[in-house]
Formats: sequence, C-alpha cells, structure tokens
Amino acid sequence: MNTNKVAYAVVDTETTGFSPRKGDRLIEVAVAIVEDGQITKTWSTLVNPGNGIDPGATHIHRITREMLDTAPSFAQIAGELIDLLKGKVLVAHNMRFDSSFLEREFELIGVDMPREGRMCTLEGSRFLMPNSKSHRLGDLCESLNVTLDGWHAAEADAVAAAKIHIHLLQMAPALVVNSPSSDLWPDMPITTSALPRAA
Repeated sequence: MNTNKVAYAVVDTETTGFSPRKGDRLIEVAVAIVEDGQITKTWSTLVNPGNGIDPGATHIHRITREMLDTAPSFAQIAGELIDLLKGKVLVAHNMRFDSSFLEREFELIGVDMPREGRMCTLEGSRFLMPNSKSHRLGDLCESLNVTLDGWHAAEADAVAAAKIHIHLLQMAPALVVNSPSSDLWPDMPITTSALPRAA
C-alpha cells in the first residue's frame, strides 16, 4: 500500500493527570491531518473536564482551571472530533497514553471508539531510528530538524508529531497500514463549541 495515499489524523492530548481510569480527564485535544505526505489541516480545542486539575499536570501543560471555565465539554466537541477522525489512520506520539484518554472520554458519552488503523510515532521511531539518543518528541524534533513551537501545547505537539510521522513514512515506504472504515464512527452533530488555547 502506498502510505502517501492514506489519510492520517495525528492527535495529541493534555489532561488533568495521568490515569483516565483513576478519574483524570482530557482538557485539550488537537488533530493534525496528513494527506499526500503533507499537513493539510490542524484543529484544537480546550475541553472542560468538570473537575480539578493535578498541580503537577498544570506544571507540564500550563493549563489552569480558570482557562477551562468557558471551554466546551467533550460531548460538545465530540461530533467535530469524530468528523476529523473518521476514515483516517489514528496516529500519536505515545499512542497508549493519548488513546486511553480519548477512549475513556468517548466511553463516558456512550460512544465506542474504533480500534483499527493506529500508528505510534514513539514506537515507530524506536524501530526505524534505533540509534537515536532519545525518542522523546522534543529530541526527535531536534534530530530531524523539526520545529517544535510550544512543547506540551496540544496543537504544537500534534503538528510536530505529524512532521515526525511524515519522516517515518519516508523511511519506510513499503509500510502497510489498514485504512479504517468511516462506518465504524457514529454520526453526531457538529457544533462550533471548539475553544482553542489562547496564544
């Protein structure tokens, strides 16, 4: 399969803590769409989790409780997010972390998140770049001359991960991925509730 003919949705999340099963919630999500080897669209929003934020997490992403007071709930942005994800291979840098929060948020609103068509740039870089000094997002950006503008801001990280993903696809042109089916996602209304983080 020609990987350049596959559409990818590269996601990044920021959260209230580190374990969705312990009650931590999503507070920011971003998507960078990759088509034909290029980033064609970016989207991001803050998400009101309805609960507090671990001070340790705020230290990482610098999102405060006050910033989320007027942000939409996950249910309010789910339709737009689904519209971005459907029919695309889901990609993240540390897929296990990001997908666990996305799956939990969809679960809380009664939606099963499809599990097919996933790729992890962290695991991919470990396989294709075994001699790299580190496989952290920032270090890979440095190794590949990728600009990382605002580490631990979801949109900046999603764009950086998308650029790394493009590099990895160029390193493995024969890589086979399954194109996901749009039919697996439910139809949900798209609102205009997205609230990006202020610059």
